[in-house]
Amino acid sequence: MTHAAAVWVKGDDMTKIPPLTTTTSMDRAREAVTAMEAIIRELVADANAAGWGSKEVLNAIVETANKQRLAYEEDPDPSDGPAVDAVKDLQVGHGEVYD
Repeated sequence: MTHAAAVWVKGDDMTKIPPLTTTTSMDRAREAVTAMEAIIRELVADANAAGWGSKEVLNAIVETANKQRLAYEEDPDPSDGPAVDAVKDLQVGHGEVYD
């Protein structure tokens, strides 16, 4: 199966995420949902216009969100990790293939 690279390009009219205004964890959770709902609706509408079905787009969003959550749990700040060259050096001699 061939996978096409996905690119979603929006102009200046792209929905912006509103700034956080609450401090309690319960309010933050509700506010995050509200902020993401508009963006997800717009993303689904754009995907519909490109020929994708709403259900398959929403399933893909859930799968992607779950993968991102797992990646975040493994490494909450990937920017603080070793540089690519350092990773390459760590892999040498351990049977990994590095391009």
